[in-house]
Amino acid sequence: CDDEDVERCRQLVLKQLAQLRETPLSPARLHAAQKQLVGQILIAGDNFESYALALGKTFAHTGKHRDVAEIINQVHSVTSEDILLAAQDIFAEEKLTTLIYK
Repeated sequence: CDDEDVERCRQLVLKQLAQLRETPLSPARLHAAQKQLVGQILIAGDNFESYALALGKTFAHTGKHRDVAEIINQVHSVTSEDILLAAQDIFAEEKLTTLIYK
């Protein structure tokens, strides 16, 4: 953003982060997000090189192989409460910092 809009933009971002911490997703928004993520997972699976790399990374980090169906089931099992709790942890005010490039 322009220099004169930095503080306004910062406040807008903080407002959105507060909303994520305080307001659970509606069932419709949760479903839309899950549908989009599942679609992206399925599209990514069409690229065999990318899929093999993702499998290798997962195995290297966890020592386990997760197939696409398992991942999709996990995506569908996420609740609005799960997201709210994660947002409260990740976006807790005491953890936030601001970096402004000029």
